[in-house]
Amino acid sequence: MAVIVASLAVTVMLASCSKDSSSSNDEPSNSDPKSLVITNVSLTQAIIGEDEGIRIGIFPVGTTPEQAYMETGLVAGGSDDDMTVKEVGSTYTVTIPLYDAKNGFETKWTGSGKYDIYCQLGYSIYLRKTNVTIKSSKTTLDARDFEEINF
Repeated sequence: MAVIVASLAVTVMLASCSKDSSSSNDEPSNSDPKSLVITNVSLTQAIIGEDEGIRIGIFPVGTTPEQAYMETGLVAGGSDDDMTVKEVGSTYTVTIPLYDAKNGFETKWTGSGKYDIYCQLGYSIYLRKTNVTIKSSKTTLDARDFEEINF
């Protein structure tokens, strides 16, 4: 059940990224492998993700939903294949390692900057969060802050 919730949250966040050296985050950039930690994933989201899968993509800032869907400019990504799910009260927290698109997703992604994150949950739910600063090894995002998008 927890895996299902985690998968849904991840799908919601098909990622999109773009480097931007200006950030209000006081944490220094680093070259550690990066992961997204998504909190407040609902049970429904987790069930969809478990049954139908989750994909997250990191894209340059300004990437349109259509570009994300076609994976144009994809910098890094992750999926339910390598995520961990933890039940936290009535919600779930999903942690998804990110892999470098330039290397065919064979190596962990170590980039940093500002990005748009797109998530595909299952077969038909698409979510995004724009202008996300990724600097530390783990970037925590609230699933409730993602916007559902349509094609």
